[in-house]
Amino acid sequence: MNRIRAMWDAMVRFSFGPRPPVDGSEEEGAMDKEVNTSTSASAAASAPVLRSTFIELSLPAAATAAADADIPSHSSTCNMATDNMPITLAFPEYDGVAEEMLLPVMTQLSKLKLTTPDSMPPLNAFFRAKSHLQLVRERLLPIGEFIMQQTMALEGRERWATEMRLCHHIAQHYWPPLPVDPRVPTRLYVHEMYRNTLYKQSLRSKQDEANIAARTDSKPNSNEGNETARNSDAKDERMRFRRLGDFATSLFGNHKREREAKASETGNHASASASPPVELTHAEADIDEVIWN
Repeated sequence: MNRIRAMWDAMVRFSFGPRPPVDGSEEEGAMDKEVNTSTSASAAASAPVLRSTFIELSLPAAATAAADADIPSHSSTCNMATDNMPITLAFPEYDGVAEEMLLPVMTQLSKLKLTTPDSMPPLNAFFRAKSHLQLVRERLLPIGEFIMQQTMALEGRERWATEMRLCHHIAQHYWPPLPVDPRVPTRLYVHEMYRNTLYKQSLRSKQDEANIAARTDSKPNSNEGNETARNSDAKDERMRFRRLGDFATSLFGNHKREREAKASETGNHASASASPPVELTHAEADIDEVIWN
């Protein structure tokens, strides 16, 4: 009975942890000691992992956060305490510097702002019209090209921060209403739209250049090709005139032969039906000779 009770206590301790020692049982005390030892070893083995995880997820110190608050949002560090930390941007309500940078494309921005779903023409079954998203993408494209040209001279984080600053200003003051994910900032949606469009255009242009180069390599020299084409055209022209001449010759030859055949038939018929020849006098013969001569 004691052995069964000890086995039951061991199972309970294995499932729910050690229990206080029971007086009068050396075997149970030994089992408690083994369980305590194994539990302590497992806890010690897992402790460094938990401690390292906590350190990795810990927030920066207050002094670091205070120092970060003094860094302006448009600087190259851009709220960065170290290079390994993510960038945190803070934008003003109205950014006059961004507005001044976007002055050359203010006409395109005004068109982009007016591209609302209400301004779209009604659907027509006979005309294929562009969707609202396609029109927004087309009107954003020159603005994105301008932003990339303006930030091309910058490097690294400063370039990215400047792009985000301009995209945020566009999203706040010129972006039309679109069905986007509310959890994603609109500036990221603006940035992604013109970046992806420009990337696809560059790929398409490279593919077109490769196709043109392949076609040029497969064709012969242009001068030789032109000379061959001219020779072929001249040969065809000569053959055409030769065929035309042969046709004219055969046509007129047949007509001449038919005329001669008719004349011979007429002459034979006249000679057969005519009266016997009459001898001319000397005077009539002289007159006939004068006429024919």
